[in-house]
Amino acid sequence: MKKRMVVLFVTSALVCLAAGGCGKTGNSTGAKSENGNVVSNTEEANKTEKTVELNQDELDEFTDLFDTAEYNGFLVTAYNSPEEIDWNEVLFNGAGIAKESISKSEKNAYIQEYGYEIYTDLLGIQAEDIKNFMMDYAGIEFDGERDLPDWTYVEKYDSYYAQHGDTNYQPFTCTSGTKTGNEYVLEFINDNATNYYGEDEYPLYPNRELTVEKTQNGYQVKSNVYLYEVGNDPNQTFDIELSWADGTCRFITYQGDSAKEKSAYMIITNAGKEFDTLASYMYPEYAEEQYMVTVEAVGVFDFNADGLTDVAVIGECNDGNQHVFLYKAESDGGDYYQLYLQDYISEQIEGMVTGDLTISGVKKVLLGDNTSGTYSDWKEAYAQVAKIANYIDNVSFSLIYLDEDDTPELVVDVVGYYTSVYSFKDGVANPIIENWGYGAGGVTGYDYSPRKGCVRAYNSDYAGLESETSYIFLHDTHMRADYTETTRLYDDLNDNGYPDENESTDEALENAAGAVFYSADDKSLGEDEIKNKISEIESNYEFDTIYGEYQYSDFLEYMQQM
Repeated sequence: MKKRMVVLFVTSALVCLAAGGCGKTGNSTGAKSENGNVVSNTEEANKTEKTVELNQDELDEFTDLFDTAEYNGFLVTAYNSPEEIDWNEVLFNGAGIAKESISKSEKNAYIQEYGYEIYTDLLGIQAEDIKNFMMDYAGIEFDGERDLPDWTYVEKYDSYYAQHGDTNYQPFTCTSGTKTGNEYVLEFINDNATNYYGEDEYPLYPNRELTVEKTQNGYQVKSNVYLYEVGNDPNQTFDIELSWADGTCRFITYQGDSAKEKSAYMIITNAGKEFDTLASYMYPEYAEEQYMVTVEAVGVFDFNADGLTDVAVIGECNDGNQHVFLYKAESDGGDYYQLYLQDYISEQIEGMVTGDLTISGVKKVLLGDNTSGTYSDWKEAYAQVAKIANYIDNVSFSLIYLDEDDTPELVVDVVGYYTSVYSFKDGVANPIIENWGYGAGGVTGYDYSPRKGCVRAYNSDYAGLESETSYIFLHDTHMRADYTETTRLYDDLNDNGYPDENESTDEALENAAGAVFYSADDKSLGEDEIKNKISEIESNYEFDTIYGEYQYSDFLEYMQQM
């Protein structure tokens, strides 16, 4: 029998709340305020209600309620409104509406749609049940493509499916709360914040401030705010501006404890949500592992001329000495950025600071007299990129003309490991290719077509049984794989996308017909169109290898002669 839900579905009249707290479209119920916005009857009522503290029995009831499958998922991620809820997390354990069993024919239909076998537990939920759940518990209209992009929809069964063998369940205790009319503001502690050894891990599991509204048959969630600034160091907690983030961020520090061998913890939040965490452990090339215990100073500036704000932190480490930790902002190739600790660079510039180790001294070493980090021409910007990159071993540089203009692009090549390409625009060296790996994993390197904005990349997998040639074009400041040709030397009999054991025997490969197929970023193109595009590129474009030609000092001299 299906597990009984803790709360019954709410009637549609009660679900249509204020426009600011309900995602449902259509007519809103309630009066208009002086500025013309619709205000729900509940909000109007709350204005006249007194705020009262909840007693222990009421707190215990909320503890029990949010320990259920239906509600627990609403506490595991942060959101400022129902529209920001991560439904993958809410539904991760089934939310009390998952199918109790999935038939063999239904599993086969899922495999056909998903394209791979089932390797772990399979969770399935009817689309209608998800729709009702989202409306009843958050006032949100369900959109499968938007809300569950990582789930697989099978039209025959009108259901969504996900594979996983773990859980995202977290234990919480409601410790305080207030009630104003039908609105409750509840504070929950995460029981995991104190680990098995009794040690405090609050930064990993901060308290939550959950706001819910009581309806006729249950509660509708409004927001879940993480209370990061508990147990932090207010002297090293402040607002910062990062060029690659929307709006102001918050740098929050939790100091460590040398007696307990506990490192400091640094987190950056944006709009109240965790945005990034900074590694407090360093692995220098010529020293034992170091970790920062006490954060003493923080600097925020671009130290490698790429227009992305970086971070420098100075603090006392476990060896009793001050050290600098440099964090470079890098992209994943799209619009997501993260700060990565630069171990070797940090180690080398530290000894170059004159006098006491300070942020201004570190900045002087990194930027010289150009403390503003602005560059008038491409030579100045590329010289700064090369200066910082040169702290890495086995790095070389060159200039190429990737796009059609007369300003060259800078190649930074860590030979046999990864390569980057920078393009000067708007006073900065924009990384259009950043740390593309090669030399292992089947990628031999990269070719480019001069002034065509095209990079050709070859990759092989499964011991060469499958290979891809991608044609990656520059679009403004980003590279995108527009066309790809894939060659398989085996027969994928079960269409699972890789060679199974029976498909890769000597006999099977000898008799394999193989296959060549084509894909494109533009999904409207057919295979014949893509094939023709690739044929045109190969016929009309000439390609040279991207590689570093000069060592640092030789490169500077070569560049100045241009």
